[in-house]
Parts: sequence; structure tokens; C-alpha cells
Amino acid sequence: MVPGGVFMFNLILKVREEILNEKPISYEDALMLTKATAVEIPYLAATANEVRQKFVGGHIESCALSNIKSGNCSEDCKFCAQSGHYKTDSPVYSQISVEDMVSQAKSAEAMGATEFCLVSSGWGATHEKDFTAILEAVRRIKAETGIFVDCSLGFLTGEQMQQLKEAGLYRNNHNLEASKDYFEKVCTTHTYAQRLKHAQMTRHYGIHPCTGGIFGMGESPKDRIDLAFELKKLGADCVPLNILNPRRGTPLGDVEMLKPLEIIKYIAIYR
Repeated sequence: MVPGGVFMFNLILKVREEILNEKPISYEDALMLTKATAVEIPYLAATANEVRQKFVGGHIESCALSNIKSGNCSEDCKFCAQSGHYKTDSPVYSQISVEDMVSQAKSAEAMGATEFCLVSSGWGATHEKDFTAILEAVRRIKAETGIFVDCSLGFLTGEQMQQLKEAGLYRNNHNLEASKDYFEKVCTTHTYAQRLKHAQMTRHYGIHPCTGGIFGMGESPKDRIDLAFELKKLGADCVPLNILNPRRGTPLGDVEMLKPLEIIKYIAIYR
């Protein structure tokens, strides 16, 4: 039978029953669910919400971000306006002060955020002075607020991860961005294997891993499901699902944005 109609509703019911009884969704069923239509997506979303309520409850954690250093990145990620390879209108500035980082964390907490993430452009924390300042900021935010401190600093060494853990870091973000097969179409200055290895390092140092990807870069439904199962294998306890917002001047600047129902469909399948 062609996917759709009664077949799709039955598949959603089957998957619902299995997952609520703690049987993981199969790759084949997940891939089949990508064929859900506008009529079927609300039922898929409702099922995902049942799964959420059973396994993680109805609470929402709010994370605020600070772009502590912007632009002039050496990497050529085709979605990113901060890459030094492209001419965009993204702001360019060096790392902000420790005082500013702490002040922004306090403001985020006052607005209801439960986590605060320090995000920096570039390959990684390659400048010792900047990294020392980040360590000081992490210590102060942990000491002066009740908010969890996260970071997204690119590629880090094991020693740097250990120092961040000792300073009080809660979570480290390092997204895979795309499936293994599609990644080289998104970035050529580093590899998928490098990203995967770095994401795997995080848990080794006792830091909570935050690893996800981006939808809407031209990837196929299969690519999205391949990424989902790679993330599942990785064991990330926080999975950001980003939706490409095309930036003028980047190679993906003219890509059409995903429709809302398409976004909801993949969030539901990932759940």
C-alpha cells in the first residue's frame, strides 16, 4: 500500500504503542513517517507529545545564548554568516569582557532562563588569553547566579574540557549539523569524523553533551533520519534542532525556508 491515509495512521498508532511500551522506533518506521502529509502530521505531533509527557514530563528548560565573539571564522560552513569565507552583514567583534558575560548571564536568569551558553566563532579556543577569560566567566556565573553554564566554543582539547568542567561548566554544545553523507556538501574545512569525535569527547570529561543539527540545507528526508540515529547512538542528552534561516551572502542564502508543518513533522519524529 502507498504510504498515506489509513496506512500512515496505522503506522503512527503502531509506533505510539511500541514507544510507550519502551520499544525504540526502528529506522525503517522513522523513515516511513517522513512521508506523513499535512493531514497526518497533527496526529504524529500529538503522539510525540504523549511520548514527551511520559518520558520527560511537560516542563520546558529555557536556554539563553551570548555570542561572545563574532565573525572572521576560518571554517567555510555554508550556512553560517560568521564564516570569513563569505561577504555578509554579520557583525565582527573580538571576545567581549568577562564582566559583560557575567552581566548577560544575570540578565538571562532574571528573564527566566535556566541555562546560559557562551558561544564563540572560530575553529576553537585557540587563544590562551581568551580561554582564560572564559574560564573566569564560567566560575563567576556559577558563583554569582543559579543558572547552569554552557558553552559552544568549537573544537576543544581534552585539557580545555577538563578545565571547563573544573570551572563549573554544565553542558558543551558541538553539533554534527548534517548526516555523514551530506556533511561534505555543507563544510569542507573540517570533517564529519572530527565533529563526531569531538562530540564523543564531551561525556568522557563529565560534561553533558549537547549535539544536534540543522534542517533545510538541501538534505533529503533520509539524511535527516540518518542524523537522528547517529545522535541516538551518540547518546546526547540535549538535541538542538535548528532550522536554516538563510543569510544573504552565504552559499545557502537563497535556499527556501522549510514550511512550519515540515518542521513539526521532523521534531515529532526525532522525539
